[in-house]
Amino acid sequence: MKSIVQIELTNHCNRSCSYCGQMKMTRRRGFMSVVTFERCVDVLLKLGQKSVGLNHYGESLMNNNLVPWIERMNEAGIVPWLYTNGDLFDDDMIQSLASVRLGHLTVSGHMPKPQRQNIVSRCVDAGINAICQIDLNDDNTLDLAGQMRDEDNISEILPLLRPQDSCGFLKNEKAVVLWDGRLVPCCFDFDAVMPFGNINDAFALECMPSVGKLCATCTGHPSNIELK
Repeated sequence: MKSIVQIELTNHCNRSCSYCGQMKMTRRRGFMSVVTFERCVDVLLKLGQKSVGLNHYGESLMNNNLVPWIERMNEAGIVPWLYTNGDLFDDDMIQSLASVRLGHLTVSGHMPKPQRQNIVSRCVDAGINAICQIDLNDDNTLDLAGQMRDEDNISEILPLLRPQDSCGFLKNEKAVVLWDGRLVPCCFDFDAVMPFGNINDAFALECMPSVGKLCATCTGHPSNIELK
């Protein structure tokens, strides 16, 4: 494992979007513990990583530790960024995130664009580097490696012969940390179909992502960005 792309603070969400893995998720729901979060920080420091996302398949603002954990990341020299649906934002939250120096914020396209733009403008005014995601709706179905397929609207996906050559996660040995500490090799793996270790294990740094069952119906994740 060479880098951690995302840390899932919780897999609870206040929304039930039809095109999201939340709707099909069967794994247990919960919130990351302080011990597991501190272990994530320790591993990130050992990897020499300078930034990480604090989200996966859940709304991170539902975790009451979000603000102090962002502060902890900055103290460790790791820039935290956040992807959120924006529903739980108010002026107090914006000021709190600004005060602990959230590195970057993306407000997803789940709400009407004027509302998103209003949140982003307030965040920018508070000193947060924030942007709006493109519009998302029920017609914008995400495939998620064949798990969210709409047979009427999505064409047949050809299996990858060598997913390790075309998947940015596998090529660069990236990982996602779930709220319970399990490591999965892809941000498409919402149900922990392909766990390959646990961040809390002493040998977590030696755990290697590998080709799994989701790879057979995945066109290859485009993430080739090297985290530094």
